[in-house]
Parts: sequence; C-alpha cells; structure tokens
Amino acid sequence: MFKNKSIRLIFGCLIFVMAAFILFHAGKASAGEAPPCLNYTILGSSSLDTPMSQTVVVSIGEMDKSKLKSAVLTYKNRSTKKQFTAEAKQIYRDAALFTMDFDDSRLRGSYELTKISFVYNGVSQEISYQETGKTVRFAVDEKMAAVPDAVIEGMSFEGEDQVVQVEATDTKPDIKGALLSAPSLNMKGKSRSGEKVIVLDPGHGGYDSGAAANGLKEKELTLKIANYCKKELEKYSGAKVYLTRSNDTYISLEGRVKYAASVGADVFVSIHINSAANTMASGAEVYYPNSNYRPSLGTEGKTLALAIEKKLVALGLADRGVKIRNSATGNTYADGSPADYYGVIRQAKQAGFPGIIVEHAFISNASDAKKYLGSDEALKKLGIADAAGIAETYGLKKKTSLDKTKITQLTGKDSTYVYLKWKKVSGAQGYEIYRSTSKDKDFKKIKTVNKGSTVSFKDKSVKAGKTYYYKVRAYKKSGGETVRAGFCGVQKTKVLKKPSVPSASSSKTQVKLKWKKINGAKKYQIYRSNKKNGSYKKIATVKSVLTYKDKSVSKNKTYYYKIRAVGDGTGGNTYSSYSGVRKIKTKK
Repeated sequence: MFKNKSIRLIFGCLIFVMAAFILFHAGKASAGEAPPCLNYTILGSSSLDTPMSQTVVVSIGEMDKSKLKSAVLTYKNRSTKKQFTAEAKQIYRDAALFTMDFDDSRLRGSYELTKISFVYNGVSQEISYQETGKTVRFAVDEKMAAVPDAVIEGMSFEGEDQVVQVEATDTKPDIKGALLSAPSLNMKGKSRSGEKVIVLDPGHGGYDSGAAANGLKEKELTLKIANYCKKELEKYSGAKVYLTRSNDTYISLEGRVKYAASVGADVFVSIHINSAANTMASGAEVYYPNSNYRPSLGTEGKTLALAIEKKLVALGLADRGVKIRNSATGNTYADGSPADYYGVIRQAKQAGFPGIIVEHAFISNASDAKKYLGSDEALKKLGIADAAGIAETYGLKKKTSLDKTKITQLTGKDSTYVYLKWKKVSGAQGYEIYRSTSKDKDFKKIKTVNKGSTVSFKDKSVKAGKTYYYKVRAYKKSGGETVRAGFCGVQKTKVLKKPSVPSASSSKTQVKLKWKKINGAKKYQIYRSNKKNGSYKKIATVKSVLTYKDKSVSKNKTYYYKIRAVGDGTGGNTYSSYSGVRKIKTKK
C-alpha cells in the first residue's frame, strides 16, 4: 500500500556552541574532550497528510569519527503538550535517522522537536533544541503558517560537503536515503540525449516493508517487478532505465524523486502492491497526476496509466481503473491550484516530469496474492506488462527488430560445396545460417558468422545429388543478451553430380560427344583443349540434349573434351564438377 511521506524538505543547521568550538580546536584545556554539538537537522517534510511518516536526520559531533552509538529524539504536540519519543533506526558516523509514524487523523496538529538524547564516546548526553536557540517544527494534517526558523537559506553550509560525503561513502542505505532528501544536494538539469529516460521506483525498502499479508512483503515484490520491468525495457531501442533502489534500501519519497531528477528523468513510475482491510478487494489500479499546474504532465501521465492498466488487466487482474487524488489538506501548487495527494506524483510534477503509481494487485487478497504475486514467473509477467505499457506510450521499438536479411546468391560449386551470399543488415554483429533437406522442417544451424561485415559462406558439408534449403538471420548482443532478427525467406539449390566421361566418335570433319543425364541439370557446357593438361576453352552450351557435334575440328588431329552440368540457382547458376577428359583423334 502506498504511503506519502513528504511534501517539501526542511533543512536546518544548528550553530556550534562557541565554547565547544574553542575547546575542540584548542585541544585539552582540561581533562576529557569538548562535548559534542548539533551540526544540522533534516526534516523530510514540513507538512504531512495522514497516513504518513516523518523522516528526521540529526548530525551530532565529528563527521570523521564514529562516536555516536545510540540516540532518542523527543518531540511534542504543541497544542496538547504531549511528548513522544523515537529511537534511531540507524546510525552512521555522526548521523542518526529517525522515523515517526502518523497513521491516525487524531494525531493532527503542530509538532516541535524538543531534545535529542544519545550516547557519544561511551557517555550518555543530551542536547535541548531550546538551548540552541533554534526551532524545528512540522505539521500533521494542517498547513504550516510559515517556514520554520530552523531553515537557513543562502549560506555556504559545510554540511553540504558532509551530505555529499555521506552519500558517496555510506554503506547504511537508510541514512543514505534520508540524506538524499537534503536540499543541499544539487539536482542535475534534465538531459535530453534522444533516449527516453525512464525511472522505475520499487516502493518501500529497508525498515519500511510496506504492506504484508499471505506470507508476502511488498518491498520484496516491488523490487522484483521493477527489475523484471527494467530488463524488459532494456530490450527496446531508445530507452535508458534507472532504478531508485536496487536492493533492500530505504529511501525517502523526496529522495526518490530527487534521484529521478538527477538522471534527467522523462517519466517516473512508482511500483507498489495494494492492500485493504476488506480482503475481498482485488485488482490493479494506477494513479496519475491531476490536470492542475503543468496540465500536459497530467495528460501524459494519464495516457501512460491507461496503457499500463490495460496490460495488467489483460493478465486477468480486475480493472479498478486509473485515478487521480488531490490533497485533502488544501496543499496547492505554485499557481494556487490544488496539489496532488501523493508525494511522488506531486514532486515529480514540480520537477518537470510525470509521475504515476502502479498498484499491481492486492497482497491482502488471497487469490491475487497466489495468482499474481506468489511466484517469480507471475511477478515477471507484471514487470513485462508495465514495460509493454511504457513502450506503447512512448513508441519504443524492440531492439530485436533487426531487419531481415535476404539471400542474394545460393549456388552449387564443383559438386563439392554450396556458395551462399546474403544482404548485409545494419546493426548486425553476425549471422546464423540454417540448412535442411526439407523446405518446411528440420532446419539445423550449420554456421554462426561472427562478423556483421561478412556476408558469404561456403558450405562444404554437402553431398552431390542432394537438394538443400537454406535460411539466414542476423543477430547482435544487447544488454548481455543475444537479440535476433526473423529468418529470411527460404531458398534452395541442388548440388549437381559430376558427369561421367563422355563417349566420343569422329570423322575427318567432326567429333560427336555423348553423355548421361544429370538430375537437376538444365544445360551442359562443352570444353575442348589440344592438350590433356592444357588450357580448355568452352566451345558450346546445349540445352535438353545429351549429345553434341563439334564441326570445328581438323582432320588427323587429337582433341581433348570434358563437360559439366549447369542448373538454376539463386542469383546465378549452379555448376557441377567437370567430367573426366575424353581423348579422340579425327580421321585422316
């Protein structure tokens, strides 16, 4: 089930206490170290709509040293004065990550961070926000009247380097995800390289498992679907695909969209699994941006949502339709129009690209869970369906659509081999040659040509007197896979048998030759020489007869004859080997 966590980011830096700064840099003025101080506080959202979670990252002490061991953050409802605490979900170096769940509308109100208790260098300590002179506030189910004064704008903040450093070196994914939400990180501008940049967002991750039922966890399912979708999309030309996470990692909602912006996203597809208290609820549904503020993105998002929903329904899922959902708390876009409810859709629109949320099936429904979520094969079908919808929306063509080649020459040579030549295919890295003795079946691959520039082959594994059928297809390597074009049309040729030595008779003025018929031959060529091993010249070509009279001879002279059979081929004639030589002398 999808959960919205953030609307816009609040970033604060709490100033070093001067005395601590002096003690830190001056060395040991007395026994022991200077007490740690707050470096900065990061809020995931200034205003939340239930059900949502607030994400907070607090930096304490020295960045380069791992002295922070545990931490508890205290916050209060400013109206009721009720105090709450949150234990750090993860700690990395100086940074502690906290989450606060607000899944009940009765928690409505304004909240304020009051203090952080922690163990630093083995010593239990506490820092009060009031003592620092800074206020960090956020609202639940209501709008903030003003930007909290914890926000410091336009300053050259050392924490920017710290954030970047943590992002680059952090092996704790939850911390990394939270820090990715910091406004100090600069978004890269959108890059239009001609490729469609598609960002797939596997929902949830890390400590946030999402919905769970029927022995399944949403975070695991969404990651598998996203990977299958990515793999399928990479079979298309003109698609560049990214994942917001590739493992079991928590990343804030803002961090997901921010990452999409950093890679120049054209579209953002957030992948989720639905859940409901009513276990009979089933099917697929897709949320898309409203038509307010940058309406073209809403139109594009709706088109994509309809395409994906159609593909999912084709798998048998109940059609719950495509939908929009506006903010329930009066949040607006820059133009004053009602904002989208879901954070990733809203933030994607603000970043300049459409974002959609795909709810693939209901994990809470036993039938949906078993049929559509219960196996890798079923999840693969969901991922492929998503990819098909994306490809259809943006007119992507599969890389497998290499053009078919065409056999331009197929001829028998010398009764010993078949010469095959075909048309070069643009983009091909090689060709596969198949052969059969039947036109319609039993084709076997006899050769793989590993160069796209090579377009001919001599098949020497043939037998004289037999007819062979050939077909060829181009291939190339793409994304670690071999993609192949369709086969060309089948062509055939007959390997002609070598004629036997012709018989001969002579007179003073002519030599008469006679030979046996060769199956498949359409004509015969007669060659003559004055020497057995001399140069032979073709003196005649005859059709449909098995005799020839050579009248261009002289009396009392010796001649040498040989013949070869000629048949029809593709792009040229098929030739047998030459017969043996017949010697004969004319009369005196």
